[in-house]
Amino acid sequence: MDRPPNPGDDYSSVGGRTSSIALLGAFVALAALAASTPALSIGGVASGGSHPIGAVYVSSNAYSGNEILTFPRYADGSLGPVEQGVPTGGLGSGPGLLLPDDPLGAQSPLIVDQEKQLLFVVNAGSNDVSVFSIRGNTLTLVDRQSSDGAFPVSVALFDHTLYVLNAAGNSVAGFAVNDGGHLTHLQTCALPSLPPGADSVRPGTQTQSPQPVMVQTAGQVGFSPDGRKLVVTSKEGPLLQNGFPFSATLGSGRVHVYDVGGAQRTLLNCGHPTTTVLSSNGSANGKMPFSFGWTAQGQLLLLEVFGATTSFGGGAVSSFALRGDDTLSPISTSIPNGETAPCWIVRSGTNVYVANNVSNASNQPNVISHYVVNSKGQLAPNPAVAATLGTSLTDVTITASGRFIYQLATGSAQVWPFSVGVRGALTGLTPVADGQPQHSGQVGIATVDFQ
Repeated sequence: MDRPPNPGDDYSSVGGRTSSIALLGAFVALAALAASTPALSIGGVASGGSHPIGAVYVSSNAYSGNEILTFPRYADGSLGPVEQGVPTGGLGSGPGLLLPDDPLGAQSPLIVDQEKQLLFVVNAGSNDVSVFSIRGNTLTLVDRQSSDGAFPVSVALFDHTLYVLNAAGNSVAGFAVNDGGHLTHLQTCALPSLPPGADSVRPGTQTQSPQPVMVQTAGQVGFSPDGRKLVVTSKEGPLLQNGFPFSATLGSGRVHVYDVGGAQRTLLNCGHPTTTVLSSNGSANGKMPFSFGWTAQGQLLLLEVFGATTSFGGGAVSSFALRGDDTLSPISTSIPNGETAPCWIVRSGTNVYVANNVSNASNQPNVISHYVVNSKGQLAPNPAVAATLGTSLTDVTITASGRFIYQLATGSAQVWPFSVGVRGALTGLTPVADGQPQHSGQVGIATVDFQ
């Protein structure tokens, strides 16, 4: 089994458009520019050993039929070739209608329950959730249930309770999960309405489902580390008008907090969460909070696409104390990383890693940024880029030990493994192709240690 780089540390993970052809072309060109930049120098691993100790999973998210893509994972962090996809029984969204490589605009569309060896995944194109049992190399579909809403994008689990975030339906639905992975619906709670003026759901194609404008909808649902709160981000990002993606935003961006109680962990203030409205960068320019993670002490780490400024290079991370009354108290406010679209986050001890979706204005390739957080929740950016990939990035995951990180790079249709070393430095291992076409809309990544 892999071992943590710093014994005694706590580790956790949190497991990623246009109105005209011209605007979409601008983003495609940006991705092509990033792809032309030299990629990370890889220190390849020749062999991971004869028997995998775990796996990494990715959702194909195909509109023709969603599948789970499995990569055997070895003790040295290396991955074996992707195995044949296992159907979820549902439909994915296909590539994004707004941004091809980011169709859901969310973190954690796929998660693993390490203790019960279960895998949960959203099927955004058919409005449901699939559950698999994990038995070594074998995945078995055990249940598939309606998400009780439209366009599910994110899932969160604590003990025997699962919550699903419906982006187009703007709701969260709770389910009881038995030991075999079967779901029983508990409740559905409407999120506070988006600010007026949101762009409408965009019609689908033969290969893409109808999709909401992902920069404006809710981005992630997640439990607090103690399971007493449920948190949802509302992005409220740029409107599809002249100047997109730097046009006026739908709102400032909000964070909703629910109280969780009872044996089944239902939401006690269903329909009436406590909402924190983020400060704006100026007239009609919000922060666009995308997703979040947690420190070892339970402080909230919030990714803000426009945290520092509403422009390329405006990406930032803020930290907050989550109080008992569900309000958020700022600790470190909008600490910039100089990159564009920080959307996915994992933590290894005091080291925080942020995957940035696209290149920045200085034509720097897509990177993973590195922050350090102390016990008080105070953030400091590491000036050295943790990793450079040169292709559009989406979701990221980390092993339970905190020793290995796996980055989904939909732009190159690969998973990139990294080992976490001294003081949080990342060393690239050999990337592995996911067997899908490039820019085909793969979403979500999670890892498991086999029992």
